[in-house]
Amino acid sequence: NTVLLALDHHGISPGFQTVLDSGNFVTTLIFLVDMVISNVAMGVAYWRNGSTAFDGVIAISSALELLLARISAGGGQGKSVMSAFRSFRLVRLLRMVKNWKSIHSLLDTISRASSDIRSFAVLLSLLIFVFALMGMQLFANRLRFDGVSGLPVDISDPRYADAD
Repeated sequence: NTVLLALDHHGISPGFQTVLDSGNFVTTLIFLVDMVISNVAMGVAYWRNGSTAFDGVIAISSALELLLARISAGGGQGKSVMSAFRSFRLVRLLRMVKNWKSIHSLLDTISRASSDIRSFAVLLSLLIFVFALMGMQLFANRLRFDGVSGLPVDISDPRYADAD
């Protein structure tokens, strides 16, 4: 699902758009079948659990997106509404990450390390800035190019003052 959503781009060929639309239809159908089976198995408890209710809303919004796509086949305003519905499907990944313990510990480690690296990054940025200023002071107007040929002009050349 995520790969299909990521493959959409500007200037897409009609054939590839058809492939993406077919994949979108299949994933939406899978979401709907999953929702129906879970709904039958869990009953009313399906909508009381926040996680499964969220999945149900995503499945219904995906079906609504397909319906809107069929109604407004011309594009325009309907296209932006469909993109908004598709973005809701990506939020399912966040729920999956929440339950995936190894990813959760990896993200914890990265967040702790990023706070330790912050001071180093500020110091490195300051150092780069100082050396950039030194380079500008030392080499400003030292390298000039001939406007016609594009080759560098030597500083001892009389054309140096007129070069770009």
